[in-house]
Amino acid sequence: MPKSTPKTPKIAVVGGGIAGLAAAYELTEQGYQVVVFEQESFAGGRMRTVKRDGFNFDGGASFLAANYYNLKRYAQDLGVEWVATRPGSIHRVLRDGKMHELSIASPLSILRMSFLPFSARLKLLGWLLALKLKRFKINLFDLSELPDSLFGIDLVTYMDEKIHPDATTYLADAFTSIMQFHRAKDITAGALVAYFKMMMTKGEEFALSYTPRGMGEIPTRMAEKLDVRYKTRVKLIRPARGRVEVQFDSGKKQFFDKVILATTAAVGVKIVDPVYKDHLKILSNTEYSSTVTIGIEVDQKEIPAQYHLNYVPYKENQRIGGYGNEYRKPGATPPGKSLISLYLHEETAVEVLDWPDIKIFEKLKLELPFIFPELDPKKAKLHSIQKWWEAMPKFTPEHIIRVKWFQRTHQGDKNLYLAGDYMNGPWTEGASRTGVKAAQQVIEDLSRN
Repeated sequence: MPKSTPKTPKIAVVGGGIAGLAAAYELTEQGYQVVVFEQESFAGGRMRTVKRDGFNFDGGASFLAANYYNLKRYAQDLGVEWVATRPGSIHRVLRDGKMHELSIASPLSILRMSFLPFSARLKLLGWLLALKLKRFKINLFDLSELPDSLFGIDLVTYMDEKIHPDATTYLADAFTSIMQFHRAKDITAGALVAYFKMMMTKGEEFALSYTPRGMGEIPTRMAEKLDVRYKTRVKLIRPARGRVEVQFDSGKKQFFDKVILATTAAVGVKIVDPVYKDHLKILSNTEYSSTVTIGIEVDQKEIPAQYHLNYVPYKENQRIGGYGNEYRKPGATPPGKSLISLYLHEETAVEVLDWPDIKIFEKLKLELPFIFPELDPKKAKLHSIQKWWEAMPKFTPEHIIRVKWFQRTHQGDKNLYLAGDYMNGPWTEGASRTGVKAAQQVIEDLSRN
């Protein structure tokens, strides 16, 4: 009797954000049969670009970096141009109503941080130099790899003790507010330690970068290479006799050998069967910050062209956590124009998420004179607003430990795998790497079977 041809495993990826696309891309490249189910009409999730009137508005994820090696690999594979920001960027932080330059490029630049007491600058410099000399494995984009001693304490407690309360307020809390949209008490100290360790040893590799057509270009190109079923909402994922049953809102159902869940944790809670109790421990205990991103059109002459990221500590303004100058991105704005991206603190975002866009804009425009002294609010025009109920996961010490435990003991149980930034993979690069890791484990598990 002739031997039968082995059946090709069928794999589903639920969620078309960058984590899901990365997982599907890796598996497809290895010859597996993969289908991606995405409830929206577009792929990319928070890697989304709104194009209007000559502007590219990145209302979610807003930058890449030179050391985003995984996303850079996809860009190269797909022919997506990858460019550095315009040279000469200046970053600033607000204190007492005045903007102060922020840079850790050299010991002298640290000593010039006028928003900190001189004693705090000295302690900060000493801490950074000591951090540079320490030998430990560091990976900002996979917090599970951090030493246990670094993620067992929150950032406020750590910075107060190691440096100075002002460094907590005007550096750590300000950084967390604009990058994560929540307060420093809700993130492990290890995340900032990893960032500064990277900056002190390979700072040039974190040079901000962009794709001239916007953040949405990479996921859009990836999706074109994959079997993505748009506007397809998954209702239930449950085990079924050694496989996984996926039910849809349409009433249809399909069976797969492996399923990678790459939605936000909050969506996953709603569709994963309770029998996946260990998966649900991760999904149900993941907390997210919320934010609203507001794109404001201005004339380029209204603001200094070199100003880039501007940090607004919660102590200085309880509504706006910071803003970026999109002119710094080549190709993002038409000639003579700039686009300012405002990011809201979590508390204000929760308050206004259900408001009409114009009401949000009119409310926040009143705050501009206090945080952006160079800009005349009367000359500001609303371009776009993006609302994010689940903007960024909160990488608390407890969350880091919980995810690390799951990855070691339960990832892939009953043929279900988790991927997404909440799996200890910060920002778009980290999220994409969680997709790669999930795909690699699927391949390993299939080879064993």
